[in-house]
Amino acid sequence: MTAAIGHTSILLALLLALWGMAAPIIGQRTGKAVYFSTTRAAILGQFALVTLGSLALVYGLVTTDFSIQYVANNTTRATPIYYRITGLWGALEGSLLLPVIVNIVALVLLALYLLSLRFRLGETEERIKREMMEGTA
Repeated sequence: MTAAIGHTSILLALLLALWGMAAPIIGQRTGKAVYFSTTRAAILGQFALVTLGSLALVYGLVTTDFSIQYVANNTTRATPIYYRITGLWGALEGSLLLPVIVNIVALVLLALYLLSLRFRLGETEERIKREMMEGTA
């Protein structure tokens, strides 16, 4: 069950990544802003799904779930728990997962920053419009 959760979450994160690349292009070509907001949702969804997949693999390593091939190849029951947890990045598959996690965290931080910037610019724009209306009235 752990393997299925991890595998499915990583595949869904891949689909969201593909949508996150396509949506801004579609939004730019059609002029519809809704595609840009779905891009932010895709980034947050990727973060959640990759985190879930990573936690599923860590859970498999900690509980020595040998039905997962990665766990069977990279840990034993005699391995201390600290080494089991860090075993996530011990082999090729896990070490490829680490840059994915780092990139998604960076994307989430960038998306949140741009969202806050948009709100600040929107407030400034509204304030300028209000001042212009008060000045002409």
